[in-house]
Amino acid sequence: MKGPFSADSADMLLRLAIGGAGILRLSEHVVASSIREGLLQPLLQDAQDPENYPLFALLPPGRHQAPKVGVFVDFLIERLGSAPWRMGVERGQAPTI
Repeated sequence: MKGPFSADSADMLLRLAIGGAGILRLSEHVVASSIREGLLQPLLQDAQDPENYPLFALLPPGRHQAPKVGVFVDFLIERLGSAPWRMGVERGQAPTI
């Protein structure tokens, strides 16, 4: 296959990059396990913005919110608030293989 490639599927782009099709830029949480496993090598880490990018939950206005929505938002904060996909992958360091 010859590029450039374009797809609306992060999984497809990830598989292409792992297969050697080229350089990929995707969200950190999408590529973290592939970096940990040594399938991908991080590039240009010093050129990236080190700040966290927020994740927002958009809720309809008003006080009447279904309890399950609040539980789900709490779940997201608990699971994603500490960026669990970063475990074992530190900025500026190659993954240990």
